[in-house]
Order: sequence, then C-alpha cells, then structure tokens
Amino acid sequence: MAFSLVFDLPLLGLLPVLPTSVAVLFFVILLSTVLLLRLGGGSSSSSSPPSPPRIPIIGNLHQLGSLPHHSLAALSREYGPLMLLQLGRVPTLVVSSKEMAEEVLKTQDLVFASRPHSKAAAGIVHGGRPIAFSPYGEYWRQARKIAVVHLLNSHRVQELRPAREAEVARLVRKISELSSSPGSVVDVSRVLSLSTCSFFCSAALGMSGMEEGATREITELVSRGSAVIGGFQVETFFPGLAWLGKFTGMDARLAELARRWRAVLNRVLEEAASRRKRGAEERGFLDVLLALGMDDAAAATGVVPSADVMKGILQTMISAGTDTTRLTLEGALEELVKNPAAMNKAQEEVRAAVQGRPMVAEDDVSRMSYLKAVIKETLRLHPPVPLLIPRESMKATQIQGYEIPAKTRVIINAWAIARNPDYWSSPEQFRPERFLQSCIDFRGSDFQFIPFGAGRRICPGINLANATVEMALANLLYHFDWSLPEAMSVANLDLGEERGLTTHKKQSLLLVPASIAVLFFFILLSTVLLRRLSGGSSSSSPPSPPRIPIIGNLHQLGSLPHQSLAALSREYGPLMLLQLGRVPTLVVSSKEMAEEVLKAQDLVFASRPHSKTVAGIVPGGRPLAFAPYGEYWRQARKIAVVHLLSSHRVQELRPAREAEVARLVRKISELSSSPGSAVDVSRTLSSFTCSFIFRAALGMSGMEEGATREITELVAQSSAVVGGFQVETFFPGLAWLGKFTGMDARLAKLAGRWRAVHDMALREAASRRGCRAEERGFLDVLLALGMDDDAAAAAAAGLALDSDGMKTILQETLRLHPPVPLLIPRESMKATQIQGYEIPAKTRVIINAWAIARNPDYWPSPEQFRPERFLQSRIDFKGSDFEFIPFGAGRRICPGINFANATVELALANLLYHFDWNLPEAMSVANLDLGEERGLTTRKKQSLLLVVSLYSCQ
Repeated sequence: MAFSLVFDLPLLGLLPVLPTSVAVLFFVILLSTVLLLRLGGGSSSSSSPPSPPRIPIIGNLHQLGSLPHHSLAALSREYGPLMLLQLGRVPTLVVSSKEMAEEVLKTQDLVFASRPHSKAAAGIVHGGRPIAFSPYGEYWRQARKIAVVHLLNSHRVQELRPAREAEVARLVRKISELSSSPGSVVDVSRVLSLSTCSFFCSAALGMSGMEEGATREITELVSRGSAVIGGFQVETFFPGLAWLGKFTGMDARLAELARRWRAVLNRVLEEAASRRKRGAEERGFLDVLLALGMDDAAAATGVVPSADVMKGILQTMISAGTDTTRLTLEGALEELVKNPAAMNKAQEEVRAAVQGRPMVAEDDVSRMSYLKAVIKETLRLHPPVPLLIPRESMKATQIQGYEIPAKTRVIINAWAIARNPDYWSSPEQFRPERFLQSCIDFRGSDFQFIPFGAGRRICPGINLANATVEMALANLLYHFDWSLPEAMSVANLDLGEERGLTTHKKQSLLLVPASIAVLFFFILLSTVLLRRLSGGSSSSSPPSPPRIPIIGNLHQLGSLPHQSLAALSREYGPLMLLQLGRVPTLVVSSKEMAEEVLKAQDLVFASRPHSKTVAGIVPGGRPLAFAPYGEYWRQARKIAVVHLLSSHRVQELRPAREAEVARLVRKISELSSSPGSAVDVSRTLSSFTCSFIFRAALGMSGMEEGATREITELVAQSSAVVGGFQVETFFPGLAWLGKFTGMDARLAKLAGRWRAVHDMALREAASRRGCRAEERGFLDVLLALGMDDDAAAAAAAGLALDSDGMKTILQETLRLHPPVPLLIPRESMKATQIQGYEIPAKTRVIINAWAIARNPDYWPSPEQFRPERFLQSRIDFKGSDFEFIPFGAGRRICPGINFANATVELALANLLYHFDWNLPEAMSVANLDLGEERGLTTRKKQSLLLVVSLYSCQ
C-alpha cells in the first residue's frame, strides 16, 4: 500500500500537467528514492502560510494544471492570498492579493529582489546572464543601470519616435495589402508578431526595414524561447536533477536555440560595426552600447558592457518587447471586436482627434483618453506575463507572522489580483470606462494592477512598450473597421491559452479589416479635386459642418451613419448640407423638412442617384427601387403596384402566409423541445421570411433549408455591399478603382450567384405556369427588399414581447428600428429652393427616418419602447405622417407596405400566441445589446437568442 501511494498518485496527478515528461519523472523517482526521506509528506507547519495537502515527492505540482495562473487563483480562493506550495523540491509562496503584493514588492522589496536560477533562460540567452532572470547582485545592478539610464530613458524613447511611426506605417500598409479584397480574413496574430518584432529589432539593433525572412526567424525564436522558459522543466522543481536534460533532449534544444540566437546577433553586430566605420549616425540600442564601450567617462564609472553583456541585453530587449507588445495589441483587438460599443467609442475618439490626416501621430495620442483606458483594461484582463517572473527570498523573513525561509520562490499572480472582485467591479467584463475617472496606473504604485511588476524588478521597458502599443493601436483603429469572419460569431470567439512565460493563444486571431487606406491612395492620385472643392458652404446654402480638403465631411459619417448624422443635425439643424467626397448631400432630419422634400417638392426629388453596386448585383442592372425617375421606373412601378402588390393580391396570398407561419411555429417548437435551450431567433426568422417571399413570388412552397440558407446569405451580403463604403459612391469619377480593390469582382460574384438562383426558380415556375424571363427584375425587389425588411422588423419586435396591442407593437418597433434608417437616397432633378436655401440639381438627399422617429419634439420619451403611444393616435406609417416614415413617402414610397405589414402581423401574432419568451439564464435585460452593423438595412452584429417555452391553453 505504501508503494502504491508513492507510485500511483503522482501518475494520476501529473498526467494532465506533464504530458511530455511523465516517464522521465518516474525514472527519476525510481533512481532517487532518497528524496522521499528528505521531503515532508504532510502539510506545512503552523508557522508557515496556509498550504493545500501535498503528495509525496511532487508536493503540489499536480495542482498547477495546464494554466497555472487559473489553477493558482482557484486555490487562493480556498487557502487565502498568501499560500505556500511545495512544487517538487521547491517551497513556493503564492501571492494573490494587492495587500500581500505590496508587502513583497514594496515593504520587503529588497528581501525578495532576487530571482531563482533558470537553466532554460541561462541556456538560451547569450552569455548565460539574462537581465530579467539574473539574481540580485552587482552584475544585475550594472546591467539594469545600462538599460534604464542609457537605453530606456524617456529621452531615448522619444528619439525612437520616427522608428515607431515608420514601423506602424509599414504595419498599416501590410494589412491594407492583405485586405485589398473585401471580406479577406487576416491572421492578425501573425501580422502583429512580425511587426512588433521588426520594430524592436529596429530599436535594439538599428536595422530598419528588416527582411521578412529574418523577422520571421527572430519571431519564431522569441516564441520558442517563451514556451521553453515557461514550460515544465524537471530541473525547475527538482534542481538536483538538472543533469537529466542530457537524456530528455532539453539541453540539446537549449543549445540549438542559443546557437541560432548567436548567429543572428553576430550578424547584426558585424553590420552595426561596419555602419559605424562608414560614419553612420547612432540608430539603435546596439549603437548606444558600442559607444559606451568606447566612452572614457563610462569606463570610469564601470558601466562598460562586454560583447557578451551587449548581446544578452539586446536579446532580452527583443524577446521581451516583441512578445508582450504583440500580446497586448492582440488582446485589445480581440476585446474590442467582442465589445462593439467600446470599438465604436475608441474609433470615434481616434478619428475625431486625427481629422482625416493620413496617419495618427504620437502627439494625437495624448488626447485619446479612451484609447489609453482600452489599453489599461486589456492589460488588466490579459497581463502578458500573468504570474510575473518568479522572485526568490534572499534571507528568512516574516509576512503577517508567517515564517518565510531563505531561498523560497515567490510567484505573484498578477492575473488573479487584476480580476479580484474586492478591487474591481464586474472584474470579468471588459469595461475601459472604469479607468476614465481613476488614477490607477500600471507603473508599479497601484498593487491591484501590476502587469509589469513593481519595485526593484519592475519591467524597465514600460515607457517604450506603452508608446509602441498606443501608436500601433491608434492607427489600427483609425485606418480599419474590424469584424469577425462570416462563419464566426462573438459567442464562439475563444482563442484559448497556451502555457508559457507569456500567455500565447492556442489559435490565431483572425479578423476582417475594412480599410479606409484606399481613400488616401486615390486622394494622392486625384489632387486635382482639391481645386474643384469648396472649403465651406456659401451663404445661400444650408448650414454645413467644416470640411476637410478632398474628403469633405466623409470622416463624420462614422460606423453607423444614421446615428452620426443625427448627432450632427442637433448642432447644424434639420436641413444640413454635407460634402461627401465629390457629392453634395442634403441631410433631412425633421418632419417639416421631410414633408417639404417628400410632398411639397416630391417630383423635384423623385429620382435616385446611380448606384454601381446595386446595378452590378441585380441581373439586367435595372433595380426598381434604385432606378432613376423616368419612363422605365413609371412602368415598372405600375406593374408592381397594380399587378403584384395590390390589396387583392395581398389577400390572395393569405393561405401562403398562414402555411409558412405554421411551418415557423413548428420549427420553433422543435428547436425549443429541450427545456431552457436558447433559440437563434434571428436565423429562424431569416429562413421564414426567405421561404415565404419565394413562395409568394414564385409559388415554390417548402424550399429546402440549404437553398433558404444560401439566399439568406446572399441578401445579407448584398445589403452590406450596397450600404457599405464604396469609393465610387462618393467619388463617381473613380469607379475604375473597383478593378483594383476587388469590388468589381465581388459584385460580379454576387450577381452570378443571384443569377443562378433566379434561373433555377424561373425554370421551376415556368414548368408549372409558363413564367416569362421578363419577370426577373420584380423577383429581385421581392427577394432583396421584402425579405430584409420583414426579418429586421420581426427580429426587432422580438426584443419587447411583453406588451399588449399587436398593431401598436409593430408600429413602435418600426419607429425605434426602421429597417432602412436613412431610407434610400433621392436626387434632385433640377435646382430648387428649400426655406430660402439654394439646392443645386444632382444634389443627393438623405432622409434620416431614424432620427426623425426619435425626435423628442414629436415623441415624448423617444428612446423608450411604449406601444401605448399609438393606441389613441392616428399616426401611421403609410406616408402621410412625416414624423413616422419607415417606408418613405411620396412617389418613391415602398410599394410593398401592405404585403410586408400583413406578413409581420400574422407571424408576430402567432409567435406571441404559441410561445412564452425569455432571455437565457446568463443574460439580463440590462446587458442585452446586439449592436448594429453598417448596411442598407440595420442588421444586428449578434443573433437574438431567446429561451422559448410552448404555451398551453389548458
């Protein structure tokens, strides 16, 4: 039985932790049983800090888990913030509170200023004397003095500003190249690794513009070094068994890493020496170190680095800077993508500060308080070195009455401290706002937030790392809009973590950047526009915000234009003239101005501006809703209104509506058969509306789910393209750029897919009733517009299911969530006047139906969902009440109002009748924010997930 305890229990405990070293460890145990006599098998003495029970030989090693910062945080919740573990042969003090951290890192900083020996770090770093891992003593003091005084001081960090700006510009160009085709997925982790490595090599070695092959090699060396140092090594916990590295292959692995580093460093040292001979200016840390070696004053003070010391310092700078900076940037982008409100706020701050200039400068960053808060919150949730680098007590001491022997290893769990609810409200949530009114910083004085450590061993490169992260993140947010790939949702964005000195992700962060860099590209090619653009509006024009040359007011559209334009109208009035690139654009934001445009001067504004994207997607290139005013539009609309969407035809479709709604109810019943299971309401409603519109248009009942899913995807992609940022929309003369940006190819692909769907459907319809090919254009309208509006309205109504009054719920939903918030733009066919202001011909007109429907002058408590407001009101959405025009008004009003209204009413009534609706357990009404995506219609960024229970009338 005694043999079983010694042999079997370690096997069970170590299997999940040490998959590559188990056999070696048991070999050691069999050869070294003398250790059993020297190790205590029980708990710590009464004068020692609390400790979990130990297993003979391995102590508490089995409790480290695959992610020690998580495992140790869980243990500390049971055994307290000061906890003693026996990790193999090494007594280890684990600190998990700010009070204990302050005791170790401030009150007794000198006692705990040393580091335990790391064979892995010493084996990799040139000369075997890494600064970060060096024991406290004369070598460490001199090496740190060189780093702090000569390499990482504020003056030197400022001198590196041109290198930072150049490297960030290269990063932006690289991402622009990778995202030149719309929708392209970029491996952000890889790009950031190469960029941060390139910058720190430039800073350390003076080698700007390194070849990608060399950068990739150093990046790999950094990554492998971090994995080795932070991984499980037998000698880390059993120092007397370091000789086993010869047999496990670890010594050979360390030697190979050291050899590769030595080759890289020798190469760059030779390059630096040759540069100095040619009289080149000092450009990197290496040049500073070489200059110190020849400085008599430095020699007098003893601060003269040898070649080995130089190489060790440079290797440490590159490794530490590359890894931590890249992980912070990656973590910030991951959190911002998961939190769209924070992303929008950060981008608005950055873009407002830069005002359309080609790049963010470091002077701009000083005005970006929210960006700085984002970086702090990222470091709080994702400290790059979650357990910091271990310390070691140089002599016996006491903490809170507990005896701490000399040579005790100390682990500071910075990750656990930064997620402690005693110091942080809602600690697991990403909330940058917590730092806006707070003085808490990461520079070592606030012990609840120590991602870089504190005291004597605090990271000396904080200023350099922070300046680099701020500059890079500001430019990434300025130049790109970031989203997840189509097949990925925020709910399943979990990259996992790998064990190591730094917290690398198991999977790369893959994102889709939408670049505005192309805008600056064609600005440079088209400076002739500058002479043709006015710097401001004339006295006879409507009020206008200040403009930037070339782009005008484009930068003020924001990621959600209906909200940005509403904010501008509060400052510049309900009739506002913007210059969007080359296009003068009139923005209407009040019912009075809407009535003037849509009723009093309806004929003047009855046309539409040309849309290359819509014409490119719709087969035949003549979409009814976007067609200019003229004979084609009049005839096409007449056919639609009289023959397809009349009240009689809507009534004839009643059986089809009822049949499809019955299918919808059955589908939701099946999906909710398991109690408490959440239903993806957005996806289910999309399938329903697609199936019904096809049935109404072509008589094709019971479409296969695969076909429905494909058409739903086509509608979503088409809406995103039509409502997204396209160069030719604002610079019509530059439509040719679509060949180079990939937009023409994307439109052609969408058109091809639509054509295949149409041909299939028309063949099926023709086989039954001889349908003619000329009907294809109406099919476009019925599919793309009818389906998108119905799904958006029904999904939005699902957010408020506990009110009475079916029609009032629908009306209030359309008020708060008009499916097309900016309607479809109109265009003036001739010059005219509105309120004495001159409106030239060919002026684009945007009606902000979203802003009008939330105007407190017309609606009390406009942001609240109150269907009761319509019970005693005659206001309707049919186009006569201009404070409520979700479908437009006048000649270009949506002809399918009756069709859409009947569909939504019947579907919503049945959904409310058959089911009770609730939020999933983990979600509350307070944090229910699905976000919005820019597009022709206001789609949600996240699906609406609800828990459905079948209603029983018994």
